[in-house]
Amino acid sequence: MLPLEAIELNAFRRRHEGDTFWCGLLLGGRGVQLTTKLYTDRACHFAHHPGAELGVRCEGRAARTVAP
Repeated sequence: MLPLEAIELNAFRRRHEGDTFWCGLLLGGRGVQLTTKLYTDRACHFAHHPGAELGVRCEGRAARTVAP
């Protein structure tokens, strides 16, 4: 689960430095790589990795999952 607060997201990034994250195809995602977005004025979240093929829109927030 991605932390919503910026200070917690920094710790999450350190813990998962070598991990990759992907949209979950089974949950309506597109199967492209995700990155974390750090915000101090709103909730931090996953976003599609810059340069990802963005031809089809994800079906919702539940589409984002962590790949082992």
